[in-house]
Amino acid sequence: GYVLDFISESFPDLPRPDVYYAGSSYDAHWFKEYFKNIIIENSTCISTTKREESLYNVRCDLLIVVGDPKSSNTKNLYIIAKEKSLAKEVIFIESAKDLINYDFSHIDLIYITSGASTPSAIVDQVIKYLNTNDKSILNEELIVI
Repeated sequence: GYVLDFISESFPDLPRPDVYYAGSSYDAHWFKEYFKNIIIENSTCISTTKREESLYNVRCDLLIVVGDPKSSNTKNLYIIAKEKSLAKEVIFIESAKDLINYDFSHIDLIYITSGASTPSAIVDQVIKYLNTNDKSILNEELIVI
């Protein structure tokens, strides 16, 4: 079989193996359609699984997903939030700066989640901004480790 870290443009040209391992970043149903004899092992880390499961049936006015828009993990959190939560509104932001023009006048309860790879400094800044509505926070240099 093959173990691939990414899907390239040449992927369809690869021979079709009997067994294939797909990591958590891939849409497994696509592989099931492409390969006849396939074994898919879910390698999602426990942190990601807990974050995803926590979104099921969340009741709030606004659910904010914080993270890199290129992160498949964070994009998946956003999709789950849209489909499984009971939030009135779900938004995906990269940083607190994305909230500058957001109208919070109709919001009473906010739920925040983030991708596993999102630095805590970014999430902390979002929380600080939401608690204070102080735009000067957005100019603070973040220490990301």
